Amino acid sequence: MPHIGAGMRISLGLAFISMTEAEMIMYAGQGLGYLIMLSWRAQRFEVLLAAIVLIGILNLTFDRVFRYFVEEKLLKWEKGIVK
Repeated sequence: MPHIGAGMRISLGLAFISMTEAEMIMYAGQGLGYLIMLSWRAQRFEVLLAAIVLIGILNLTFDRVFRYFVEEKLLKWEKGIVK
């Protein structure tokens, strides 16, 4: 069962992308994907860019939090540092 943490991190990123894409496609009425599509149609590119940057920051934050709590605390055995 090697690299469980890496697989979980990739899945977290893909889930975040899928959620944003679903909001864009379905016009959910709320969310960052909806904000991107709304600002694209209204040609408010500063809002569009801000939403894209916010998605990147949120994804990076989720990845770092996941890496700290799951890989460092729960999956110590994977790195071979269990005492």
